[in-house]
Amino acid sequence: MRCPVDVLWCDRRGKVLRMATLPPRRISRPVLRARFVIEAGAGAARSWEVRPGDVLTVEAGSRDA
Repeated sequence: MRCPVDVLWCDRRGKVLRMATLPPRRISRPVLRARFVIEAGAGAARSWEVRPGDVLTVEAGSRDA
């Protein structure tokens, strides 16, 4: 990545296990129970008011564009 990103590691139910803002060209250690990761622009998780322990639902967006 060329810009910082927020990374949210989630378990199979969508529970946020860990959150971090990664600077450009950095990787993190694995989060063992994580089954998927959500990446967004730096600061997005704060604006969404997401915290570890929250359960997220991921829905497909509309293709009507």
